[in-house]
Amino acid sequence: NKTLRPLVMYGPVPLSSSLKPITLREVASKVNYIHNDRVLWAKTIHTCHRMVGTNVLVEDDQGGCLMLILYNLVPASDDPNDYFPEGTFLAILAPYMKNSCDDPSNSLFLRCDNPECIRLFRLI
Repeated sequence: NKTLRPLVMYGPVPLSSSLKPITLREVASKVNYIHNDRVLWAKTIHTCHRMVGTNVLVEDDQGGCLMLILYNLVPASDDPNDYFPEGTFLAILAPYMKNSCDDPSNSLFLRCDNPECIRLFRLI
């Protein structure tokens, strides 16, 4: 899998118990910045697909909705919907917002290059 180098580099994965919740709106207030001390709680709300990374539409508990692009998590031979069926709850540790194509005039999306920053929860 080819992946693009992020504008900012992740440090060690934070412990989820030490993180303060954050909303999509708050993450979007600082583009190209990793919120190392925060966790974004979200759930998948649409079938995901793969381009270079795995694209997952997520919604936070405030009703904010945005594309999350995950790199290095789903192997190329696997169906990403097996990992992220609609309604999967996620904890996104140290969320990172960026502009599409690194152009400030393009739309925003969440990006995660470190699969250890994603925690999956499914209701049973």
